[in-house]
Amino acid sequence: MRKAWKVLLVLVVAGVASAYLFIGTPRFGPTLVLKDTPVTSIELSMFSTNTVIRGSNECAQVLQTMRKARSGQVLTTPALGTLTLYFADGTTNRFYLQPGRFSRLDLVDQSGSHSISLSEMFDTLERVGLLIRQEK
Repeated sequence: MRKAWKVLLVLVVAGVASAYLFIGTPRFGPTLVLKDTPVTSIELSMFSTNTVIRGSNECAQVLQTMRKARSGQVLTTPALGTLTLYFADGTTNRFYLQPGRFSRLDLVDQSGSHSISLSEMFDTLERVGLLIRQEK
């Protein structure tokens, strides 16, 4: 009986540790670095729809969430859509949104891939009006 409790304890500890390390936004690695130039608008192209926000508060919320993403490896999954940042200096930065491992979303651009919690990113996109939930 005592051995069964030890095995159960090891399984519980391993489960908690793997959930902490592998689910949601990665805990380690460099974070996504974005330009300090103000963003004038953000466009989301996903599921054959295009949505744009221009409000500075909404853009700031999206950038704040994106900056939590941590460096990861580029997966070969097809993109769900694109998220394009339009800066005040006329430049743009396009991120391909790819499903990642363990309930993560990968933001892939020319600098590489950065992973963030899928639910955290989609909640922010929904809150600012870029992602509209379809009710059945």
